[in-house]
Amino acid sequence: MGKLYPQSLYDVLSSIVDNVYFTPPERLQYPCIICDVDDIEMVKADDKIYSKNIRYQLTVISREEDNTYGDSIIDSFEYCRFNRRYVIDNLCHDIFIIYY
Repeated sequence: MGKLYPQSLYDVLSSIVDNVYFTPPERLQYPCIICDVDDIEMVKADDKIYSKNIRYQLTVISREEDNTYGDSIIDSFEYCRFNRRYVIDNLCHDIFIIYY
């Protein structure tokens, strides 16, 4: 864990599913959440960085098409939006964008 991936973010995500990956292993265990830094917005004032807003992409992967993981993510983060869903090899991938 570090500044880009704080322990508190891991704690929230692991309360939704047991398998949370910031650096996914070769073999994933499902259901899981893969968390990637998507963007870092920096607000500057007086030629200094005033604040940083880190945007994450969460990919929820599950064998269940109808699951409640997405609802839990939406309920857990104030700044969250659903991006898209796709299915590969009978695994449902739900993509969310959050700011944390």
